[in-house]
Amino acid sequence: MKKIYFLQIFVCMLLLSSCATVYKSPDLKARAPKHKEIAFIPFDAVIQLKKLPKGVSAEQVKQMEADMGLVFQEQMYTRFLKKQKKYNVQIQDVAMTNAILRKNNVTVENIHQFTKEELAHMLDVYAVVSGKVLTSRPMSNGGAIAIAALTGISTSTNKVDINVSLHDGLDSKLLFKYDHSFRGGLGSDPESISKALMKDLSKKFPYKI
Repeated sequence: MKKIYFLQIFVCMLLLSSCATVYKSPDLKARAPKHKEIAFIPFDAVIQLKKLPKGVSAEQVKQMEADMGLVFQEQMYTRFLKKQKKYNVQIQDVAMTNAILRKNNVTVENIHQFTKEELAHMLDVYAVVSGKVLTSRPMSNGGAIAIAALTGISTSTNKVDINVSLHDGLDSKLLFKYDHSFRGGLGSDPESISKALMKDLSKKFPYKI
C-alpha cells in the first residue's frame, strides 16, 4: 500500500495536470450560462525569500511582485483569448480592465480591499477571474531575472504555487477554483508556467461550449 502511495506522489511530481485541485460550486452550472463577459484582474504575486539578498531592497522585491502579477494577468488573458472560440463568454481586454481600475484608484497594493462584487460592478462584467502566485524567486521580467542572477536567488530549484479563482460579480460567490504546485528551473517564467497551466486548466474552466 505504501509503495502505491509513494508512486502516486512521484507521478504527481512529474505531471503538471494530474494532481491539480479543482473546486466547483454547486451554483456554477446555474450561474455560468448567465454570464456574458468576464475580466481578469492583476494576480497577487508573492516572492517567498527567507532573507533579502545583498544589494536587493524590500522595495525592489515589492515592485517585482507587482510586475509579476501584471505579467501573469496578461499571460492568462492572452492564452484564454487564443481559445476564445471554445468558450461562450467574452473576455474583457486587460488594457481596458487595468485602465478602469486605475481611474477608480484601484492598485495592485489596495485591490484586496475591494470585494469581487465591487470590482465586477466597476468593470461592468458578470464575473471576475483572479489568481495568486507564490514563488521562491523573481521571474516577472528581464530586470527581475538579472537581479536573480546577480544575487544568486535563481541558483535553487524554483517552487511555484498557483491558483486561479472565478467569483460571481453578483455577490462575490466563489464559483470555481484551480490550485496547483510544481517545481521548475530557470525556465520557470510566467509565459512557460501559464502555458503549461493552460493545458489542463482550459479543459476544466467553465463556459466551455
